[in-house]
Amino acid sequence: MFHRNYWEVLLVDDEPDILAVSRLALRGLTVYGVPIKIHECSSKEQAIKFLRSTDTSPYIDLAIIDVVMETDSAGLDLCHYIRRQLCNEMTQLVVRTGQAGLAPEPAVTDEYDINAYLTKVEATDTKLYACVKAALRQSLYARTHEMLLGWSRHLAEARSFAGLLKVSRAALWQLCEHETERTSKSVEGHCALIIGDDVVGLGSYESPEQAFELRRQLASAQGVTMNPAGDVLVREGKRCALRLAEDKRHKTHVEIVGEINFEPPPAFWIRGYLEVMRCLRAMTTVLPPRRTMVLPDPAKRAGYV
Repeated sequence: MFHRNYWEVLLVDDEPDILAVSRLALRGLTVYGVPIKIHECSSKEQAIKFLRSTDTSPYIDLAIIDVVMETDSAGLDLCHYIRRQLCNEMTQLVVRTGQAGLAPEPAVTDEYDINAYLTKVEATDTKLYACVKAALRQSLYARTHEMLLGWSRHLAEARSFAGLLKVSRAALWQLCEHETERTSKSVEGHCALIIGDDVVGLGSYESPEQAFELRRQLASAQGVTMNPAGDVLVREGKRCALRLAEDKRHKTHVEIVGEINFEPPPAFWIRGYLEVMRCLRAMTTVLPPRRTMVLPDPAKRAGYV
């Protein structure tokens, strides 16, 4: 979530001209500085095969689906498949139809849990561009909310600093993880969580020294105050540091350092991480202290031992 190479967009339509026009309309589109990658399918069955045969489904940010293909309801059946059979609530679904009478907008919106409805008459290049951009922003919002909610829930269950450490490691690894070519996951960015003088979550860094070196390099950089509390975001190119302001009750220094390619970073994204970091700092004052801080061998990181 800190670093993405592209947004995944799936176009499903049985008209080659529509697919070609859509590609042209979306050419060069970026959201928060990140470009899109388009996958194409020409039928419901092909789309289902694509989603079944890869691990891509949960990582598709947006699907734009024609209603009438093999059957009058093929596109709607595909929406139902994505939401109910794949249990995928994250992908933004936009239905597009040339026969609005077969799929009235109110009924389709209510029954199929879609995010937007377009007729092919109104789906101009400008309208499609705006619809896709809004949907991808919403996709990032939904995924960020889901991840931060999970992090907060696990933090609340931590009963020791060791538990806090385990949760933080897992969360930082997820921050850096990004789906690339279909079934292969790779780490594209780096981030680390620093509490006081300890690195408690390494993300994809190989050693705490890398995190401390980045913190040192950014220490004198001019930051931007993000809220009345005085929390600060520092950026130099892709390198960044997100720092909590000093607090009279909780004096522990907390920051995340890493690489980010969102331009500009979404405000809701920053607010979410700051709140989790503030919760984490408060917990350091009530959890039993740890005797030593043991950082994991990178080869064993997947187990978060």
